[in-house]
Amino acid sequence: MEPRIALAAAALLLAAAAAAPAAHADVWVDSAESGGSDPAGFVGRDGGYVVAGVVKSSEDRPAAPVVAVTVEGAGGTWSASRTFGMAAIPAGGELPFRVSVQLPAGAPAAAAAAGAEHRARVVGFAAGVPLAAPAGAEVVYDRTLRVREDGTVAGLVRNTGAEEIPGVIVAAVAHGRSHEVLDVVATDGPAGPIPPGGHAPFEMRPDPSVGPDVWYYSCFALGEPGIVVLRPMRNGEPFPMRYTSGVLLSYPAFDEAGEVLSMRVIPGWPLQTYVNLEFPRHSDGEAFEVMLDGEPADALQSRDDMGNWHVSLSIEDQYAGTLTISGFAPGTTSADRRIEVPAWIRDEAGQWSLGQVDDARFLENLAYLAGGGVIDAGPSGAAAEGGPAVPPWVRDSAAWWSQGLVSDEEFVDAVEHLVSIGAVRIA
Repeated sequence: MEPRIALAAAALLLAAAAAAPAAHADVWVDSAESGGSDPAGFVGRDGGYVVAGVVKSSEDRPAAPVVAVTVEGAGGTWSASRTFGMAAIPAGGELPFRVSVQLPAGAPAAAAAAGAEHRARVVGFAAGVPLAAPAGAEVVYDRTLRVREDGTVAGLVRNTGAEEIPGVIVAAVAHGRSHEVLDVVATDGPAGPIPPGGHAPFEMRPDPSVGPDVWYYSCFALGEPGIVVLRPMRNGEPFPMRYTSGVLLSYPAFDEAGEVLSMRVIPGWPLQTYVNLEFPRHSDGEAFEVMLDGEPADALQSRDDMGNWHVSLSIEDQYAGTLTISGFAPGTTSADRRIEVPAWIRDEAGQWSLGQVDDARFLENLAYLAGGGVIDAGPSGAAAEGGPAVPPWVRDSAAWWSQGLVSDEEFVDAVEHLVSIGAVRIA
């Protein structure tokens, strides 16, 4: 069977706003009564009853709705409900949601067999987590946007702006042949980076129970993941770490031995999302165990080309709890950090020391190092323009480093000096 073209509505660019409108604002769940289709309902992989739909706003200002979902068995034999807050919706806009309601013992099987009734309504408004689409980001609506037989949708996001987009989250509503809502899905992580005029592929998978029935997608929403920097104290000094996620992590803290890191997870938008953490590597033998509220989480550990550790895991929609990561090398500090610098920067250091690469280009490469976490740049702005002159000894250090005469650590010390005097500033 030929892959189906995803006939999608215009891309929904989410506006960054956190205003809380009055409770009588005209915001409603997409339903048959409002000219749309009823929110979808089905038993999900976790045994909960999933309700997916769209909240629309006719307000002339941003609205952050609070939605109540109720699920009832045939004849009212059982019922369950859940209330959750959504991100701010721009004036006149709409936003998909997907929420799992945990049912009483034995109810999931009954729901699957007999079909439960579900309702969703806006019950109030609160300050939501605002999502903003990166400037210039848009979904490409052509034959590259396709739905496969298992319901997976794949396509491209393009950058029509003048600046590189580090990454973008994509979400959309999955529909069946009769235009009914089947599910709401989102990418597991950001698509990108996307250079100006370039493209990045994305892929989203619906729940397997409804995947084969998916015919097309609509209400594509784009959100900017953003990079958050945290510096909890560990072994008497700040521990530099960064993360991207659809949730917020707060109160990061290490135990007294510096081997276990714990953080609170604050819910983001009501979709299954992800956390991708990056932190320094102190030993090749560090193997991390990730827990959510004391239960093992399915996490992936990897290492980037600068030697930093990455730990990635999925987070269920509206999860709130404690994230714990253990396995940090005991007794280590910043002095034990394993630093790796990409070979192409070493090559350019040699060319720069010979005058074959200008200062501006080489300083941009050094900004890339600090942006990747190799250099402890601290709080700062963007790559410097018209900043202090580069001391001559730094050029000598770059020449020696490119020839292997000084270590990566010694060269990084030289670059950190450039950061400290403002010759290199990091976004």
